[in-house]
Amino acid sequence: MSENSCILVKEIDCDNVVLVEEIKLAVIVQKDDEVVIVACEQGPAGLPGILQVNTGPVAPAATQVADSVAITTFRSVKWLVTLKDSVGGLFKFYEVITIHNDTTTKHSVYGLIGDTISVVNDVDILAGFIRLNITNNSANSIDISVLRIVTTV
Repeated sequence: MSENSCILVKEIDCDNVVLVEEIKLAVIVQKDDEVVIVACEQGPAGLPGILQVNTGPVAPAATQVADSVAITTFRSVKWLVTLKDSVGGLFKFYEVITIHNDTTTKHSVYGLIGDTISVVNDVDILAGFIRLNITNNSANSIDISVLRIVTTV
C-alpha cells in the first residue's frame, strides 16, 4: 500500500473472514480479495483503544458512573458521550477529555451539539479508577452511550 492510499471502512458479513493484521485501534481482515477494517475496540490485554459503553435509563436527579478506567493502566481518557431523552426523543452529543496524576483529575467538556438535555459531568478518582459521572438534571430519564478512547504514557 502506498503512502497516499487508504482503506475503505465498511460493514461486512463476518462469516469466513481471515485475520490480516490486528493493530491497537482496529482489526483489519480480508474477505475474498477485499481488505477492510471491521472493528474498533479496546485491544487485547488492555492495549489502548476504543470501547463503547452503554448505560441507562438514568432517572431524573440520579448520578450514573458512565464509565471507569484503571489509573494504573491509562493516563488520559477521551469520552464521546451521546444522551437520549427517554420520553421526548431528544439527543445531545459532546466530548469529555481528562488526564490524571494518580490522585487528582483535570477535565474539559466541549463540542456540545444537539437538544437541551440538562446534565452535570464530573470526573473523579475512586478506588484506583478514574470515573466519568453524569448527573441527570432533566425532567425525564436519559440513556447514556459512551465511546471511550484511552492512551498510555
